[in-house]
Amino acid sequence: LLRFIETDDEEQLRQAPSMIRTSIRTHADRHGFVDYRSTHGAVHGAKKVMDQAYAAWEQSRPIHAVNLILLVVGEMVDLLQAADDSSGIIGGVIERGQETVKMILEQADLHPDERGTLFETLLQEGLHVRYDGWADWRLDYLEACSLIADKPELRERWDKVIAQLAAAERASSQGSSYLLDKLYEIRYATILRHQGEAKAQAFVEQNLSIPFFREIRIQRAVHEKDHEHVVRLAADGEACDASMRGLVRKWKTYRYDACRQLGWMDAARELAMEFILEGSFDHYLSLKRMYEASIWSDVYPQILFLLEQKKSQHANVYTRILVEECEKAKLLETIRHNPATIEYYDKFLLPEFKDEVFALY
Repeated sequence: LLRFIETDDEEQLRQAPSMIRTSIRTHADRHGFVDYRSTHGAVHGAKKVMDQAYAAWEQSRPIHAVNLILLVVGEMVDLLQAADDSSGIIGGVIERGQETVKMILEQADLHPDERGTLFETLLQEGLHVRYDGWADWRLDYLEACSLIADKPELRERWDKVIAQLAAAERASSQGSSYLLDKLYEIRYATILRHQGEAKAQAFVEQNLSIPFFREIRIQRAVHEKDHEHVVRLAADGEACDASMRGLVRKWKTYRYDACRQLGWMDAARELAMEFILEGSFDHYLSLKRMYEASIWSDVYPQILFLLEQKKSQHANVYTRILVEECEKAKLLETIRHNPATIEYYDKFLLPEFKDEVFALY
């Protein structure tokens, strides 16, 4: 029976490429290109092979199931070079295939020999040249390998490959890149899974220049209520990632929250002002709560003046502040420069400015 199953598996693997390619040829034009209207039919053969893979998995033949899926994914990635996949059908087949591989590795009761076989198969597939330019799909295979790298010799092999890829990417990108950051993230998850929390945290400390790890370390410091460390980590992040506005804002937010927790009100007010001048009304309300009412009446006009210097750059926060502070005359003057916005503020301006409001309609 075992010999029959193995023979049957070999026959399926032999026939699978033909089944996949027949559907592709049937739905391609005379130049071999598959347009977006034909992609559904072009992947019919691939879906039939995927069904065979699901059946093999259910019958406790994980290696055969994975081999079939790798065939499908490889053929679909190659197809993308000669197809319009704006519908996402081909990409969907690829992603479902890779998700299924991970599911098999996580759920199947694999013998150590099977783990070694699958590890090597997936590693070689992930390094295939067809995935040059498809970083996420390459990473999926490398991550799948990490799920079963529970033996020191497998981890050593995996670490070596990841280190080589990271070195090559670092040299070609001259610094940080999406692929490089993701390689480090996968390595962290692998260390955490197979070697424990202490080694994973040590890895984080060694790689704080990568935003993913800086945030893990900051969140740990927040959890430990080590707010001064949060301030230092966040400030370093702002300096390190100065050219990336989104990251700078993230680190600044952590620093702002930590300053408030520490009671460092001068620093918190300064940061809140920076956020306001970048268009944040929420930080305006937070800043207002940091002052006594008698003092605030002298503070907010200065904020309005600074926003006025930016003209229309942050018009929304400017008008919201005027409403918050009941500066109706200033608001009316602002609306006169943009009459279409009167419908948002007419109820606020009435009845004091009834004639002016009607004139703007």
